[in-house]
Amino acid sequence: MKSKKLTSLLVLGLLMVLAVSSCEKKKTLDCKVTGRWVVMPSTLYEFTADSLKYTIYSTNANGAFGSIADAIPNPHTWYLDGDTLVEDLNFGNISKKYVKFTCDCNVMTWTSEFQGTMYTQYLWKEGHDTATCK
Repeated sequence: MKSKKLTSLLVLGLLMVLAVSSCEKKKTLDCKVTGRWVVMPSTLYEFTADSLKYTIYSTNANGAFGSIADAIPNPHTWYLDGDTLVEDLNFGNISKKYVKFTCDCNVMTWTSEFQGTMYTQYLWKEGHDTATCK
């Protein structure tokens, strides 16, 4: 009788652990790279569903950005490989950035190595008030 009760408790505990860990994974997987991300007040990257990354510069003082029609020519192709954003910079050059999302998927942090130096860059969704992140 005790072994059945113990087995039931173990199975119930395992199911609870699996449920919690799947919720944590789901939260991470819900964040999408696709969309418009501000890199600095004058630069925005637009990642499209067809795996293109456009760079759009703001040409006015209020930081408003145009559409893809206003982007610089020759967008780069990109894809997400797990938590790594892989971008083809053309001519055999590939950029790999480790991606992490925070602030309810409104801030994307990517870490990359360039010429032996690690750097981190923060991007936020267009229209997101970064002061609301904690």
